[in-house]
Amino acid sequence: MEKKVKMELEKKVELVKEKTVEMAAYTDAGAAEEKNQDRVLLNNETFEEGYHQKISEIPCMAIVCDGVGGYAFGEKASESIVHSMAAMDIKSLTTQEEISEALRKANDTLLQLKTTNPDYVNMLTTIAGLVLQED
Repeated sequence: MEKKVKMELEKKVELVKEKTVEMAAYTDAGAAEEKNQDRVLLNNETFEEGYHQKISEIPCMAIVCDGVGGYAFGEKASESIVHSMAAMDIKSLTTQEEISEALRKANDTLLQLKTTNPDYVNMLTTIAGLVLQED
């Protein structure tokens, strides 16, 4: 057991030396929900459900969106945001203003999507995330 723990610690030390980070996400619909309204972004890859893990070089980005309960099509809203953010150049997101602008663009895309289908008008999502840069 101690050998396994030591190997894991050595692996993490190597990740730091290589300016990499290990990211993981798990999402599912839960017992009360029929649909999973969560969407995850790990760098430029999006995921809908299950456990996902990746090792990424810095700079990197991780985001989770969760459709707001009680409103239809939260999964579409979450999907729209993570896909918009996945299209961003992570290296260009170096300041709070640049990150805010990227989020505004993602929100504008969501607002535009809401106009394409009357059923989408009330769809909502939350967003939480981080961007890691080298400095």
